[in-house]
Amino acid sequence: MARIIVSYYKMQEVEINSRMYYFEAFAKELKEQGNDVFILNTAYFNQYNSNIVHKKHLNKLLLDAAIHFDPELIITFNHRIPKSFLEYFDLPIIIWDGDSPEYLCDSEYIKANIGRYKIFTITNSWNSQYLSWGFSPSNIFYMPNATSIKAVPMEQTMNVSFLGARLWTDLTVSRNLKRNDLLTEFKSIVEESLTTGNVNPDYYLNKYLKGEKELYGWDKKKIYSLFDYRWLTLSNMLDLGLTISGHHARWNDFAEFMPQLVAAYNPQRVWTLEENCSFYNSSKVSLCPMHPQAAGHAFSWRAFDVMASNACLLASESSELRDLTKGYLEIPTFSSPYDARTLCKQLLLDNNRRREYVAKSQQYIEENARWVYRFRDAQDILHIPLVELNREGQLVDILVEDEDIVCCLNAHSPDVDKTSMPCFLFNRNADICDLKVNLQRIFEKRNIKRGMKVGLGCVIIAALLRLTQTAGTIIPLFTALFSYTFFIYLSVALCWIGFFMIAAECIVVSMKLVAKFQTYFKRRNGGMSI
Repeated sequence: MARIIVSYYKMQEVEINSRMYYFEAFAKELKEQGNDVFILNTAYFNQYNSNIVHKKHLNKLLLDAAIHFDPELIITFNHRIPKSFLEYFDLPIIIWDGDSPEYLCDSEYIKANIGRYKIFTITNSWNSQYLSWGFSPSNIFYMPNATSIKAVPMEQTMNVSFLGARLWTDLTVSRNLKRNDLLTEFKSIVEESLTTGNVNPDYYLNKYLKGEKELYGWDKKKIYSLFDYRWLTLSNMLDLGLTISGHHARWNDFAEFMPQLVAAYNPQRVWTLEENCSFYNSSKVSLCPMHPQAAGHAFSWRAFDVMASNACLLASESSELRDLTKGYLEIPTFSSPYDARTLCKQLLLDNNRRREYVAKSQQYIEENARWVYRFRDAQDILHIPLVELNREGQLVDILVEDEDIVCCLNAHSPDVDKTSMPCFLFNRNADICDLKVNLQRIFEKRNIKRGMKVGLGCVIIAALLRLTQTAGTIIPLFTALFSYTFFIYLSVALCWIGFFMIAAECIVVSMKLVAKFQTYFKRRNGGMSI
């Protein structure tokens, strides 16, 4: 058994209060193998694009919960993890990349502590950059993605589908285009990349933009938008029955410039495992164009999701995907929007060919691309048991609610002392862990503090007015403007307002206390679901 912290960053989870399918599946499959998993999305806690927790009390509560969990291993996607964890724990740390190295969080900390990490990379094309940082080749491991999607028979109502977001890009290119700067250079880059299929940004920086690189420090991230042909590829599919989906995918941003493409966007949420399964299984062909930073080599993590379903994968050209699936099938791949359209039309017209691709893809997934295979590889690398542990694992969810920590023990194990696990609010399927902390936190809410202060202030002012009236010391200026009766009514009114506010806050606190005790006893007597 291993006790594993799994951390990542996904802001959309905060917006919709639901864990993204990829990370949900990853953690649950670890748990099903018998591991205990402590999973947290740092978007709830950390400052933007940083590993610093934005509030000290949250940092302390998080670290306390992690210390009690007593981890043996940390797996962090794109190095998104509270820095306090890195500083406190001395144990193996896996950086599982999902993006190119320049997008890893707090890269300077990684370089300064490089001996602590092992890299699980989804593409070998990034190895040279890791080596330039100082990583030893023995600490860099190729670890392709895997999938939990299953093939489910259902009506295929979508001819062509794409699930994903429009990319955020650096604004450097757009700013220069709006000023009519570097038009010749940008045009040459676009023409050459479309003609040759070469989308290596370093090559084009050195060939066409060497001055900007040397004078202004341009790096390849500045020009990624010139190689993002996804919207060109998708626009070529509009008459073939294209459906675009993805939560908060930002395709609506194109409404002003390409309303036809936005008309193909279906805003229905596709987020959970069930929703992803339904989306892919109801598609005949599903597109997986690759991000510019890894085009030609790597492939989208969604490619295996499509291959596991009843949809036929149509992916960007990828040398690694071809190597992995060699002996099973020749994946239909494209290197230009024109290629994508041609292949898609052929697949839609030839049902037998499409079904053959689907059957062979599913066979490959079942034999090579389930998460258990990745965990076995990790087990061999780390020499830590991770699979087939013959015990019931448990999953600890860590979230934030109203500046408190939510600690949910989703699995029940007889050898776990649940009463001692730090828990600071109750959430769906949560066990009661520390009632005292919950009661204490009620009185620390800012709005309750504020209401109490205002109410007490009103009562104190009213009392002072009554004292000055009794002593006959009301300031002459006020007595000239207001009658003595006015001060009597004012003091009485303030007194009543103060008592009312204090009483209202006491009622709120009482109701919360009652709710907490009810929740405590219900869960203690067999649990409850909210």
